[in-house]
Amino acid sequence: MRRWSLLTLLLGSTWVIAQAGSQRPAATPPAGSPPPPAAAAPAVQPATPRAPAAEQPPQESPEEVAGKYFEQADLDHNGWVLYGEAEQTMGLSKQAFAAFDRDVDFRISRAEFASRYIEITSRGGAFPAPRTAGTSDKSELGAESLLTRFDADGNKSIDELELRTLLSNQPRATLDPQVVMTQLDRDSDKRLKGEELEDLAHLLDPTLPRTSKPKARSIDELFGKRIPREEREGAIRLPDQIQGPVDNFRRLDIDADGRITEAELADLLRPVQTSVRLSAVFATLDKNRDGGLSREEFWGALGR
Repeated sequence: MRRWSLLTLLLGSTWVIAQAGSQRPAATPPAGSPPPPAAAAPAVQPATPRAPAAEQPPQESPEEVAGKYFEQADLDHNGWVLYGEAEQTMGLSKQAFAAFDRDVDFRISRAEFASRYIEITSRGGAFPAPRTAGTSDKSELGAESLLTRFDADGNKSIDELELRTLLSNQPRATLDPQVVMTQLDRDSDKRLKGEELEDLAHLLDPTLPRTSKPKARSIDELFGKRIPREEREGAIRLPDQIQGPVDNFRRLDIDADGRITEAELADLLRPVQTSVRLSAVFATLDKNRDGGLSREEFWGALGR
């Protein structure tokens, strides 16, 4: 009996000690002992590399942009922009063209173009790119093209100085500018325009198609053009003339209104000193006293 009591006591003591040990805090390591190794950090995934940013093209300087625009406006690539080229590629008026043309030589140099470009853009103004010339069926020697390229003063005609420049740019043309001007300048105004300019274009390129024109209905319509005389300082102004093969009545009827007036006769006689009283002669010929000589009155006075 005493054995069973002793065994029961031993078993109960063992259970109490085990329970107390499970609730005891973890033992603190003695001083001076090395710390326990740290737990290994979880592996870090490497960052995904970023795609390199697209390289931006270097920005052009104002001088470089101005140079590029100048090349686009200089249609014939001769180092100058004339008014016709500026009007066609940039839509410039004569006043706007003058703002570029600082030395007033009727053409824009590369330096003048760049100066004006920088002046406008530095103030925040817009400077549209010149329009590039598109493909065209017209020859570079066509009348309109010649005006665009060589009409330096923008008056829609080619004078003798511009003609010299034009012909010097034609490597196959060995023409004297003065001879060409004399032959093609029908109205003797020292400029080629309209049909005269078209004749010049055909002289340089005979293969160009001619513009169809209505046929003249009479000799007067074909040749009866009034031509002003050149005025010179200190000289008497000569009356206008008609050089074509027209009859005498039309040659005296300067304004082509179908009647010869006393004023027209006086204008024709101005350089001539005569003792004849024009008013008396005119009154004699003017049968119906309407202030003008009709064809019938004129030819009747001459006996026809």
